[in-house]
Amino acid sequence: FINYSVELGSIICVTDPEAAAQRDALMLLVRAQPELAPPLPELPRLGPGILHQDDQLAGQLFLQGEVSIDGKSGLFDDVVGRGFCLLSIAGDPALSAETHARFTSLGGLTASLVRHGNTAAHQIIDVNGTYHDWFTEHDCAIVLTRPDFYIFGAAAHVEDAEALVAALLNQLQPEIML
Repeated sequence: FINYSVELGSIICVTDPEAAAQRDALMLLVRAQPELAPPLPELPRLGPGILHQDDQLAGQLFLQGEVSIDGKSGLFDDVVGRGFCLLSIAGDPALSAETHARFTSLGGLTASLVRHGNTAAHQIIDVNGTYHDWFTEHDCAIVLTRPDFYIFGAAAHVEDAEALVAALLNQLQPEIML
């Protein structure tokens, strides 16, 4: 992040008018043709901590997409809420009564996303297909995110929701094993 900030500073803080004009021309070109933009640096993964062990996605920053629920649209955390989130595109991520009670006592919420166009009440609509694309790209049906928006873990099947949340709860409260 420091190196990236320094690099951005070298772009922003150009004092030579000719160099600034060249920079501006390049930025306008990239704006018109986004495929010409250089790739962004890969975000670093979190190190050891409250993460699902041996999970390829654990420790990566999760996306923030636009959703809609009951006519209110915006970014996911503004519309749905913040905290631990068990999110699925493959149906309701059902938990046992005990696990659900423990999860919600931590401020956890469960959510199922549907593609844009579904108008059923209280359904969270993935407005731009951002989440569906991400889940498809990562071959998973469910993801558990932390309050800091990093991924705790993911699973290929919505039926794995119970095990995923149990793994989180066991790390947070090991004296109450599930």
